[in-house]
Amino acid sequence: MQLFDPDGNLQWRFVRNTNPHYRHSPGDCGRFGRRRPSGHLPGQVQPRRFSQLVRLDTQGNLVWEQNISARLTTLTAIQFNGRHYIAAGTSRGEILVYNADGQRLWLRTLNKPITSLVAANLSGEPVLLAGTDSGTLVAYNADGRRLWTRNLDLAAIEAILNISTAPAAPMSNRCSRSF
Repeated sequence: MQLFDPDGNLQWRFVRNTNPHYRHSPGDCGRFGRRRPSGHLPGQVQPRRFSQLVRLDTQGNLVWEQNISARLTTLTAIQFNGRHYIAAGTSRGEILVYNADGQRLWLRTLNKPITSLVAANLSGEPVLLAGTDSGTLVAYNADGRRLWTRNLDLAAIEAILNISTAPAAPMSNRCSRSF
């Protein structure tokens, strides 16, 4: 991670040696270059199945880190009860919410990859909205209690890629087309 000033000058760089390893072994291929049961060819990159969530201070120094047992797919900041939190979604369908000290507030599992997270205000209360790879939208309160679930794609094949909390335009300002 790098931080640049408005003029494009590097202020600091944070480097962590967490690159995926390379599996390179002649024993991985059988005769005629066919894959062994492991499914990997020599030199093929093994995708990581874990992530690290880190908090850095303003100088780029590590404040805390959390190992996540899946790939992080989305992050968002949220405030509950006047306190700041970071919400993380994973490829395994987990939603993890951490406080400023790196302590986990709660964990919920939707069993589908989390594709988007956003903080919203519903009926005067802060909520976390989560979208999934299968078109489901779920709202959670500060305690991690599920408030509601909406299946926006009945076929469950379209991911929710982005959630907007912008207010809808009044009906009088909406465009209409007739053919």
